[in-house]
Amino acid sequence: MLNKRNNRNDTIYKMLASLKCLIRWMRNNGYQVDPKSLEVRQKVKVKHDIVTLTEQELLQIEEAELNVFHIPIRDFFLFQVYTGQRFSDMQQLAPDQMNGNVWKFRSIKTGKDMIDPLVGWCSKAKQIGEKYRFFFPKFTQQYFNREITKICRLAGIIELVKLTRYQGSLLIQMKKPKFDWVSSHTARRTSVSLLLAKGVPPTVVMKLTGHSSIQTMMRYERTTNEALVN
Repeated sequence: MLNKRNNRNDTIYKMLASLKCLIRWMRNNGYQVDPKSLEVRQKVKVKHDIVTLTEQELLQIEEAELNVFHIPIRDFFLFQVYTGQRFSDMQQLAPDQMNGNVWKFRSIKTGKDMIDPLVGWCSKAKQIGEKYRFFFPKFTQQYFNREITKICRLAGIIELVKLTRYQGSLLIQMKKPKFDWVSSHTARRTSVSLLLAKGVPPTVVMKLTGHSSIQTMMRYERTTNEALVN
């Protein structure tokens, strides 16, 4: 991936994680799998630059004038933000997973039984979900990512953002408008970042998001100067 496809390190880590997810699925569904295949360990990524959204930018997305095709994608994204869940688990959302104010489901990626209380800060997700009776339209992730960038551009999230990445040991710096960096995973990162900034204990945030280690989750932590002053 590095030498032939010229992938950046972060892309390589994602590919390895996806491969391991597939191997787990094969093992859980009766396929013959070499047990050693899951011993492969990609390095824990160093805390590199990521993009998260501010509460003001979330408000801009909520208030943006959108066409009928973009409104469900916007709502799907905001539901992700206010629940902290993965795109794959959003795709399986169904009314029978709701029990009052609590969303209960089994994570597709990890197989964990998850409990997501839609109360307090997360109550906005309940309001959004009720519009769709907790059954969102289905999107491919590629289509969703392409359209959410358009939505963020329409919402005026146009600040220039410079991120640093690595390709092997080569340092790469990229600068683009913020909307161009936004994807489905930005919602989950934003959720973690905002909850930590609000003073929610990391162990509680881990319980909500289903992260298996605090090291992994804290890569999403982005303490702002405003949060420091508060």
